[in-house]
Formats: sequence, structure tokens, C-alpha cells
Amino acid sequence: MPEAPITLGLVFNLGLVFQKMGDLSEAEIQYRKSFKGREKILGLTHDDTLTSLEKLAYFLKEKGDFDESLKSFNTLLETKSQKDPDFSNTRESHHILKEIITLRDYPWAIGYIDRGVCSPLSMLINAEIKHTCDSPEFEESLMNMGRQMENKGDYLHAEGFYRRAFEIRSRRLGPDHRLTLTSATHIGYMLREREEFEELESLYRYEFESHKKLLVNFIRIQFIV
Repeated sequence: MPEAPITLGLVFNLGLVFQKMGDLSEAEIQYRKSFKGREKILGLTHDDTLTSLEKLAYFLKEKGDFDESLKSFNTLLETKSQKDPDFSNTRESHHILKEIITLRDYPWAIGYIDRGVCSPLSMLINAEIKHTCDSPEFEESLMNMGRQMENKGDYLHAEGFYRRAFEIRSRRLGPDHRLTLTSATHIGYMLREREEFEELESLYRYEFESHKKLLVNFIRIQFIV
């Protein structure tokens, strides 16, 4: 006998409780059960089903399961866009799209793009990607993803996120900006952990020269004032 929608609502709330308690494994079970149950009984396009899917997507991202999170965000955006032709012009659509673009940069998720899983979104992504990738929010998302990987001890993939943030900040802010140098410093931490000392030396030289320029400019401004 299928579970009633009200029961699945309780299951969803139970997931919230387990998440607050720090029991992520049980929380994921309840979120998935809520989504699958609602999809079966109410249909994928029902608002309650999409609420469960959205919560699952963000939960998986926070948990560090970027592959599954990417797939959930793709399904969420595609379904909402099919349900409402004007959804692509909403702020919610752009916010979900930023999550997808961020996750696309994760090496394990690139395969999904290459295999065409995101193809229904390709035109939308191409239209938004330049604006999105030039935003401070996107840069900070990359840095946060890097920190998550670093905390898990995945220094190689953490370095990938830091490098992506560094490239964008170098283009948007310049190579000597403090935020660009912050990204470079995090890259240095990862190179040290991976014992890539030759490249680390070059990075340190770059940081030294940039900080020297900043100091000279600071002194010059003080004298002018």
C-alpha cells in the first residue's frame, strides 16, 4: 500500500530532524524516501516533489556528494523549466543554474556534461555562464568547494577549485588583488601538502612580487596624502 502524501511530509520532516542531529546517513535516507515517494504518488512536477528534490540536491552538496547533487540540480532545473516556460527568467532559476555551473567545475562531475546529461540546459548555461562566472558569489562558491575538499583531505581536487577561483579573480580583479592572492595562498597550501615543491617555489615568488607591489603602492599613497 503506497504511503499517503501526509506521511511523506512527515518523512521529509524526519530528515530535517536527523540532519540537525548530525546523523547525515539517516537524513539522506529520509530525504530520498520522501522524494521517491512523492514522485511516485504525486508526480515529478508536483510542488511537494520538487521541494523534496531541491532539499536533497542542497543536502548532497553540503555532504560533499557532488556527483549526485549535480544530477539532482539538473533534474530540478529541467523539470521546473518544463513546468513553467517563464521559469528560466526567474531569480530562483538563476540561483539553481549557479549551483550547476559551480558543480560542473568539479572534476568528477565533468563527465556528466561530456556525456550530454546537461544538454537540455546547454543553451541556457551558455547564455548565463559569462555573467555568472564573473560574479564574486561564484568565486566564493569555488573557494568554499575547495575548502570542503581540503577538509576531507582531497588536496588534488581542492587545488582544482582554488585554481579556478584564482583564474577568475586574476581576470576580474587583476593578478595583484588581495582576493586573487588569497586564492594563490590556498593553492600553495595544496602544493605543499602534495609536495609539489618546484611549482610551490614559483608560486611563492609570484606572491612575493605581488605583495611588494601592494606595499610600494601603499607607501606611495601615504606620502601623497
